Amino acid sequence: SGWAPHVRHQSTSVNLHAILGGLKAMPGRIVFDGRLGEGAADIAAEFGAPAQTTAQHRPTPDSPLLPLAVLEAARSSLGPIQHLDLSVYEVPQAHFELGAEVGPQLALFLRKKLEAMTGAELAEEIRHARKAQAEIQRRLGSSQIHGAIRHALGEYFRSLEAWAAGACLAGFARSVLGQLRVDGLEVGAGDLAFLLQNEPNGCQTGVLRESPSSVILWHTEEDREYPGLSRFDKLRLASFRVDGPGGPRTITAFVYPDLLPGPAFGWSGSSYAHAVDAFYLRPPGRNSGVAANAVTWVCLYLGGAFATADIARALAPFRDGYALSSISRTPAGLRGDLTEFIADTVLSTSLPETPGGSLFKVNTLSNQAVLAAPGLEDLRPARRRVLERRVVRTARALRALDPSEDRITGFSRLLSSRVGGEFAYANPSVKAHFLCRLTEKQAQIWVGPGPAIREDHFFAGAWSPDG
Repeated sequence: SGWAPHVRHQSTSVNLHAILGGLKAMPGRIVFDGRLGEGAADIAAEFGAPAQTTAQHRPTPDSPLLPLAVLEAARSSLGPIQHLDLSVYEVPQAHFELGAEVGPQLALFLRKKLEAMTGAELAEEIRHARKAQAEIQRRLGSSQIHGAIRHALGEYFRSLEAWAAGACLAGFARSVLGQLRVDGLEVGAGDLAFLLQNEPNGCQTGVLRESPSSVILWHTEEDREYPGLSRFDKLRLASFRVDGPGGPRTITAFVYPDLLPGPAFGWSGSSYAHAVDAFYLRPPGRNSGVAANAVTWVCLYLGGAFATADIARALAPFRDGYALSSISRTPAGLRGDLTEFIADTVLSTSLPETPGGSLFKVNTLSNQAVLAAPGLEDLRPARRRVLERRVVRTARALRALDPSEDRITGFSRLLSSRVGGEFAYANPSVKAHFLCRLTEKQAQIWVGPGPAIREDHFFAGAWSPDG
């Protein structure tokens, strides 16, 4: 394969809510400083009321208040977040190391996934995986795509190949599938790697322009468990180093064992962050095209050098689709965007320039996307109503935030909201929560495992790219 482990990295256990102060040894100047700030040690119940309610944000029979014990059990089930510092390696080698780290859990998940398919379904999935490979190769040979985007896509392709090698997918194919052939070709590691690049449904993401010199992005990463098996054996952040546009920088992302970094949330250097929401789509029948995950990886790699919409248009069409919310520091100022890309449709909305302007996304296509890509969404009316109530609750909560206090404190309360039952901000399906404030000079980032719980000192996991 060409990739082999060099000096094995240490999988450092990093509890982002109770980290030792002053830890600054990791390359890329990643600092988990452990300081309690912003008055966070005694964060009140949501918006100041003992039962986590306000007149604007009150439980109802169809929007119950989740018990803290349920959230505490969900939060403790996977333990603290593990930080994999792979920034000493070149990008493909870093992904080989990541594949080696997640390989055992990936094998369990992949076996379960394959057992749920009939032979005909597996053959069809392999065909789509091969089409995805061919689509990427076609774009890599296109002079119509900007050279920097083609280079990033090439790095994605090489990194996926390295990740598959690290995870021993070739050995898995031989031991589990034997000499299974599809259309006369033996199923190999590349087929399985591309087959895996799908995504879970879940999550909710918002962007707020706090002031002309500050924007905030918040996100809950939710996975509504694969039937019969958790996708996760543990929670992981992975960091790797790139030498892309704007010079060398460290990229850090939350990773699923079965996916490359990108489709959850992550940040690039101190000038770019994004978070992703998946759609409920009909089985692709399936659209041929690049996996949406490739776009998210390329966006992280390029770190805001290109608008998401420009990257998506260059790589369209897609086999599936996402909504990607991003914030970035550019020469023209702080940019915020929400971009939906699905099949051959790319729609983007810019964050309003006015302070207080916001964008918010759940797992539904916008009205414009439904019209532009008719028949692709697969969402029952009852589920749509549940998701739309998330939008309503967030809008009310944003209006309730006290503009005289630091908004980060308000967002810590929002992320720990138990209102909304299984679709509250803090619900048992949340695997991690993420909050980023980007200013003209720095980035402040808070990441925590599982659902946010106010007693856990939300701000104790502060991350500073500036040390």
